[in-house]
Amino acid sequence: MTTKNFKYLAMPAVLALALTGCFGSSSPDERVVVPPDPVVVGPEVPDALAVVVNGNVVDVDSVGIIETATITFRENGAASESIATVDGDPITQLVTEDGSFSFTLRDGASPDSVRLLVTADGYFTKRFDIDFTTDEEEIETELGLLARESDDTADAAVEDDVANASTTDAITASAESENAGGDASVPQGTQLLTASGDPITGTSVSLRVGAVNPNSSAMGSSVPAGLNAANATEVAVPVGVVDVTMRDNTGVSVKRFSNPITVGVRLPISTEIPGGARTITTGDEFDVSSFDEDTGEWSNEDAKAVVGQLNAAGTAYRASFETDHLTFFGITGNEPACTQAFTMSFSGDSLPNSRLFVIVTSRDGSISGSVPGDATSATVIRANFMSIAGIKANATARVVVRAPGSGAVWYDSEEEVPICGNLPEVELSNPVQNTVSEVGSLIAVCSNDSTVRTDVPGAVVKFRETGSRSAWSTARGNGEGGYNFANLNGDADSYDVKVNPRIADEFTTTITPDGDDESIEFNIQCEVVTGTGS
Repeated sequence: MTTKNFKYLAMPAVLALALTGCFGSSSPDERVVVPPDPVVVGPEVPDALAVVVNGNVVDVDSVGIIETATITFRENGAASESIATVDGDPITQLVTEDGSFSFTLRDGASPDSVRLLVTADGYFTKRFDIDFTTDEEEIETELGLLARESDDTADAAVEDDVANASTTDAITASAESENAGGDASVPQGTQLLTASGDPITGTSVSLRVGAVNPNSSAMGSSVPAGLNAANATEVAVPVGVVDVTMRDNTGVSVKRFSNPITVGVRLPISTEIPGGARTITTGDEFDVSSFDEDTGEWSNEDAKAVVGQLNAAGTAYRASFETDHLTFFGITGNEPACTQAFTMSFSGDSLPNSRLFVIVTSRDGSISGSVPGDATSATVIRANFMSIAGIKANATARVVVRAPGSGAVWYDSEEEVPICGNLPEVELSNPVQNTVSEVGSLIAVCSNDSTVRTDVPGAVVKFRETGSRSAWSTARGNGEGGYNFANLNGDADSYDVKVNPRIADEFTTTITPDGDDESIEFNIQCEVVTGTGS
């Protein structure tokens, strides 16, 4: 770390002036008082963060940024006491303004993992777990949310009046599309309660149902983390999912009911269930798990989802169950868990000089990892996390490798490939033909003396192509005030750079992707030091 501290460089000169004034004459009466000149001192720079998490909230299909999202931090069902902003302020929640976020651990905190509950208008709420046991100082992550309205989803809501916190008529909401379907029905005379068991105070309610195509990877993308535990021998594999919520006109969520309500979900005519792929038939039963969107906890329901009659088109069944609460429900069967790490071996004309994301998606679930630059092989998902991700022993998934920020795809398996174990000879190819990299030096310039300039390591620096709605990439620091802008598109006009120097307000600037190193400067009011002399 290079820290230019002019306070101590200036003191010998000040002392020399003071001594000259005191002892330059043999007569006390001829002693000259020489006050030292004021000296502007460069700022104290922050130490590098022990660990920092940088990431983006994106649409899982388009990979476009979701600008406004709320991230709530949880541990063991309660608000996390481990998270702070990069400026050191303790937080339990943050709201993104441009889709990107950064946070660190509070002083003294050392959790193995922290849960992130992510919500955004028009998207299914999802939980993501950040692993802090990898000893990485800079963790870059991407949180992908599934849109409630798409080719593989269905979403619908109905409104009705209530009296004295009870339904005056039965309320039924049904979400149906070509590929997905689900429904919920609340009987007449049912009392509507909050999570704490108190009656609601509103005079009307909105019942909303969201469903996902059970034959697509969209279902896996919708399932929040935590359905399965670490090192489990069996994993619960979703067969169908449905999200049911209700709010009154004051904005209060209805979570519980005095009487059971009925929830239904469309299932495919065949699926992977214990014993392998087989056709679903009327009367089959599946386990039901529920995800609490407030606590981030999964629970096993007592009720079973029972498969009804085949629909008139002969394309799907409806499975239904009764429950006394609302949330995200997963209809599941159990499968032997994968006990091997998911690793990849890379080939190709050139390897990336910076980290790449690996996105793994299937109808069973989705998970993301990353591989470091210049790697010829990497462990994407560790063995003990395979069961957490719900990866079964014979799991297959589509695997995509892409650059953070730009989303440029370096590899796409297109078809599903086995992911329990090693995926050999993945040929990486950079789709950007004119790729350049640069180093940007971050310099604090004293506004009260522009000759005093200080290198600033330990800042948080992000970048993306100007005018794009892509995610932000992180420029990794070299510990001396330099930040690496890797894999820039040399044909782009400019890149936006967002800097939190941690000793001044966040600011944005631009750089030109021409391969020449940059100097990124910002002004700061510096301390003025004076001494005494005679």
